[in-house]
Amino acid sequence: MVHLMSQHFPKGIAALGPNDRDQVATAFPVLAPSSAAPELGYLTWAGNMACPGAHRECTHTGKFNASTITSVPGGFSGGAPLVIFDSESEQNALVISPASNFMAASQVYQTGAIQAGLMGSIQSVPADYVLETVVHAGEGVTETMVDWGRGLLDRFGKKPISVLSDRDRTIDFLSYYTDNGAIYYYCTEVDKNYAETLSDIAKYMRANDIPTRAMQIDSWWYPKGQSGGVTTWTALPDVFPDGLQAVHEAIQMPFVAHNRYWDPTTPYAKQNGGQYEFIMDRYAMPTEEQFWIDLFRNASEWGMRVYEQDWLHNEMEGINETLTSPTLARQWLLQMGAGADAAGLEGI
Repeated sequence: MVHLMSQHFPKGIAALGPNDRDQVATAFPVLAPSSAAPELGYLTWAGNMACPGAHRECTHTGKFNASTITSVPGGFSGGAPLVIFDSESEQNALVISPASNFMAASQVYQTGAIQAGLMGSIQSVPADYVLETVVHAGEGVTETMVDWGRGLLDRFGKKPISVLSDRDRTIDFLSYYTDNGAIYYYCTEVDKNYAETLSDIAKYMRANDIPTRAMQIDSWWYPKGQSGGVTTWTALPDVFPDGLQAVHEAIQMPFVAHNRYWDPTTPYAKQNGGQYEFIMDRYAMPTEEQFWIDLFRNASEWGMRVYEQDWLHNEMEGINETLTSPTLARQWLLQMGAGADAAGLEGI
């Protein structure tokens, strides 16, 4: 059973409060636990990358009633989706989450009720803006979550990951990663650069019949500015002296290429003499689709097959306009996706 609840702003709103990203500026639906309900439990996610702190406590669970609801993490860093279930049998389950304009939506848990609405830091709303919340009921926590996910995919014409495997070999085959925790994360073989190290890894894989189909290159391969953000998404000369194309040919497999947030000094921005529109703040954000098209098409020439956009929360939090605008964060992600589609790539 699915209920879709909509907030429609036909004339828009010129000024909103409370200017607090951990509150909501609007609220509908507002749902309060019934004192007559059986004992309920809840499950939700919170924190940067859905895992706050060093202990990586990704999921939050507990009893769900009027007195415990304020302990449910909500606001900017958590709160959706929220799963509520019969704590005895776990057969009856309910999922509550945004159903549109996800980057501007929020859920908070206070005054004995679930409040779903616009993020509290958003300052105005354009005419005909719509924010929707879905309440999806089913049997069993896992099956209800799966059905909820399928419903959102269908609603926006998206395909499940199993259908995309013909475009992303990392789904069905082994890839070699140099991400945080890997032996070659900001570390190479003794007296060798990364080009030589990756080439040796690929030779070892082939010699031992290990069917590795892609090589991930992490944040160690490109230059960064004072904020820690990317300046240009190009290979550092001491890392890949002959460029990425030469390494691609040597390892005989495509790259999964890591990227992070943009530095305000990036020469891609018009503010720094570049050709693309950017918003500048603590970090920088491109605001035109052509930027992503050009970036990805260039990367496909040196062997990138999969684009890995990391640290999304840094960019979201580090630019004031993404927190105050109901449309900018969505535009940013849609433009990135359109650029990837134009270059025939997949993002992970």
